[in-house]
Amino acid sequence: MKVLVIEDSNDVAVVIQMLLKSAGHQALLARDAESAVEICRRVKPDFVLTDIGLPGMDGYDLAVRLRQECGLDGVPIWAVSAHPNNPERRIAAGITGHIDKPISFAHIQQIIG
Repeated sequence: MKVLVIEDSNDVAVVIQMLLKSAGHQALLARDAESAVEICRRVKPDFVLTDIGLPGMDGYDLAVRLRQECGLDGVPIWAVSAHPNNPERRIAAGITGHIDKPISFAHIQQIIG
């Protein structure tokens, strides 16, 4: 499975990438919204994990943009964030669910399947 990880913290991104690879997934990394859109245009991911607190554009607005510009209508997009879950904004943005940081990889494995 191709999983797009959008995370501006290098340490968090590298750990998630390593864990996803060890579970047999292809992890695509983006450090900001523009990079995420560029990657999605080239390679349609099967699953997206996005931080909410990104530089330049938050994860809610990014999720809307990914769905509109990259055709990710049926692709699960999950927020991974230290920010509190905001169900109204999350649902309006088309974000499937919210995972609190610090991240539990067992939880990520469970939702990815």
